[in-house]
Amino acid sequence: MLFCTCPQCLLRSAGAAIAIDAADVALFTNDLNCLAPVIKLGRNAKRKILLNISLSVVTKVRFALFGLHT
Repeated sequence: MLFCTCPQCLLRSAGAAIAIDAADVALFTNDLNCLAPVIKLGRNAKRKILLNISLSVVTKVRFALFGLHT
C-alpha cells in the first residue's frame, strides 16, 4: 500500500481505515498534485523489480551454459 507523504495527504481521521485498506492509494485532499510522488515511487519500484528479474535470469543462464568454474 502506498501513502503520499506530503502534508495535505496525511491521514486525518481514524474512520478512513476501511478506505485505506481497500485502496492502493488514498488521498485526503482534492489536490491531485499529491499523486506525482506516489506515481514516481511506483515507477522507480517497477524499474528496480525489472532490473532484479533480468539480472537473475542472466545469472541463471550463465550458470546453466557455463557452469560454476571455481
